[in-house]
Amino acid sequence: MQVFLTGFMGAGKSTAGERAAAMLGWPFLDTDRLVAARVNMSIDEIFAVRGEQGFRRYESSALREAARLSQVLVATGGGAVLCSANRSLMQRKGIVIWLRADPDTLWLRSSGKTGRPLAARLGRDGFVQLLVERVPFYAQSHYVIDTSVLSVEETARQIAEIVRKAWPHASAPAVGGRKEPAGSERVIPVPAKPPYEVIAGPGLFRALPQWWGRWEKRPALEYSQTHRLAVVTTPLVWSLWGKELETGLAQAGYPSSPVVFLPEGEKAKTPGQLQRLWEAFTSFHLDRQSIVLAVGGGALTDVAGFAAATYMRGIAAVFLPTTLLGQVDAAVGGKTAIDYAGVKNLVGVFHQPAHVVADVHVLTSLPQTLYRSGLGEVAKYAIIAGDGFRQWLWVHRREVLARAEDTLVEVVARCLEIKASFVAADEHDTGLRQALNLGHTFGHAFEAAAGFRGPQHGLAVAAGIATAARLAQMLGLLDQDGVDGIIDLLRAFRLPTTVRPVDEDTILALMSHDKKSRGRLRLVLPTRAGVIERDDIEEGLIRRALKASCKGVQAKG
Repeated sequence: MQVFLTGFMGAGKSTAGERAAAMLGWPFLDTDRLVAARVNMSIDEIFAVRGEQGFRRYESSALREAARLSQVLVATGGGAVLCSANRSLMQRKGIVIWLRADPDTLWLRSSGKTGRPLAARLGRDGFVQLLVERVPFYAQSHYVIDTSVLSVEETARQIAEIVRKAWPHASAPAVGGRKEPAGSERVIPVPAKPPYEVIAGPGLFRALPQWWGRWEKRPALEYSQTHRLAVVTTPLVWSLWGKELETGLAQAGYPSSPVVFLPEGEKAKTPGQLQRLWEAFTSFHLDRQSIVLAVGGGALTDVAGFAAATYMRGIAAVFLPTTLLGQVDAAVGGKTAIDYAGVKNLVGVFHQPAHVVADVHVLTSLPQTLYRSGLGEVAKYAIIAGDGFRQWLWVHRREVLARAEDTLVEVVARCLEIKASFVAADEHDTGLRQALNLGHTFGHAFEAAAGFRGPQHGLAVAAGIATAARLAQMLGLLDQDGVDGIIDLLRAFRLPTTVRPVDEDTILALMSHDKKSRGRLRLVLPTRAGVIERDDIEEGLIRRALKASCKGVQAKG
């Protein structure tokens, strides 16, 4: 479910679009804002420095990124339709609504406004001529709304009505046009040192002041509104959820908190990005009582947590994971790291977050590939936990795939309850906790062999789990039914059970860098009763398992 608003400058795409998204309970994305955040320049500055052609390239890139999201309302720039690839993408991925208005109204709304470099340059006659040239492209939209005499509220209601007719199951309006917490929150204690808790539920970004107030009542944390707070996130995440978080932080006593942007995914986990964070924290004048609020996926919380752990020998980090993988795994447990020398998570420290907020509502807009990546970690926990969670997951697989929020709360809570028990027993990952690495030794090697440009982490882990299962069968730890059960579970969630042909020497060399290795390669393997760790496996059997996993094709999703 994706909606793209198009139309000339001044038509109301940003103002009415944002209001319509609030009515639907959907995130709103403005491609102009996303471009400005990513380039760290205003639209006027981009036009002045890079020219219109340069801006259009950024705009097309932002639109492609937006088109990968789910259940999101996107306001596009007035010239986005000039590119045939952009038009084709929008028409193929969702519905396109043209917000139309008469030339006089558009000129009145646009002239003299910042962020309108073309209007300032063209003058009224050139403005109208440009509108006439673009009308044939706007006319290719699926729907048209004339906003000439409509208020922002009226335009927004018409947009929301179109969306609900197109998708009857789209979110209903919430109180005051906002999506509020549904009252199904779960609190999962993590008995680390110091202990903390994870709050999981829908609409928690909106309820941030409520939870922040609860934390401030715990003297050990010594949170105070006089302490500085810095946000670490990505341009895309902030474009989707930044306004909600700014509102919540202001109500919690942290107005105008500085924000530093990192790239998406593994590109954030480099020494250069870590240094950028240290420099930003220094320029923000953060001190030992300051807080780093990390909002993003597992890669972002990894590097933000590492930066918090090492800045001034350690300051508090609060994680708001925005991916399923982050919520069920990466944001909890205290592991922080960056990639180095081509090896995933080679350099890092243990630094437990002060708190974690898992708002499952943000998962509704997650790109399908990223959502499936999180399901790879969910499957891992189901295999480790045994029949109870595994059977529950199988029974509720359709609701999980449909991203039903109540079901997702249960998924997150069950996974974290399992992880918390391992963290309590082995906080620094030297013994029992290594069971949580099922599929990861193979998976990390698959990722690194592709230069971290191949499968997402959780998808590589799923293929690693399948490889580990095949190896376990060769060792007599699983029978054919046991292997088939694991493969069926992975396929039920549209996860890969094979990989493209790999160079076995490269994979084995990368696996030798695994942090669990102690002179000998250690692998976590599934058994009939759970998992077991082995360090006595012949290299020839590992090669056979890799060959078995290179047969067939990737599971489709």
